[in-house]
Amino acid sequence: MNLLMNLKLYLGFIIAGNAVVVLMIGAYLLRHRYEEILRTFFQGRCLQTVAWIIVLFNEGVLDRVAAAFGNSLLFAGFAMEACALLQLTRTYTLRLRHYYQWITGASIVSFHLILFTNNDLNLRVAFAATCLGVLLLLPVFRMIFGTGNSLLMRLIGFLYLVIIVSHFGRSVSIMLLHHAIDHSLFSGSFVTSLAYLTLNLSLILGGTGFVLLLKK
Repeated sequence: MNLLMNLKLYLGFIIAGNAVVVLMIGAYLLRHRYEEILRTFFQGRCLQTVAWIIVLFNEGVLDRVAAAFGNSLLFAGFAMEACALLQLTRTYTLRLRHYYQWITGASIVSFHLILFTNNDLNLRVAFAATCLGVLLLLPVFRMIFGTGNSLLMRLIGFLYLVIIVSHFGRSVSIMLLHHAIDHSLFSGSFVTSLAYLTLNLSLILGGTGFVLLLKK
């Protein structure tokens, strides 16, 4: 195992961390069942946890099926997390709800078209990374630039911005440098390792920053 670590181990950390967050929030929700914002975030994290488990075992003859199901859950989970962040900024509306339903559906359909027609690995990974970044754009913008937002909310917004930049950066690097860099899921490339480091950062943000903002 090199300095960048085995990416399956990274993914294991992400799954374990997500599971801990889900269990903690789930236990809290048993006593506070009407916390709608926290429930939305909880459901999004559940979907993401299942998605990463599917990605971890995404090998063999069912590769396409696992990729289709896992990425669909991941898009939906990120969309729900984005909606929960928008609720924290008190700017979430029915129109935004419809927008996220539309963009999530469009992402899933487009990914399936790539998967079952072209099935180019670089295009698949680049498209998925771009979609995950786009899903977080609006809430992060409102967290950072919203009028009257607290310093904590702006700080969390900037940390989420790092995640967005990482997703977009990985997408661009894959499309421009795919001949020089191996971007398969469990490769040891620097860019791939950096992407999974930011996912660990996302886990920390989701488990601590969100709860702190909700309680503030």
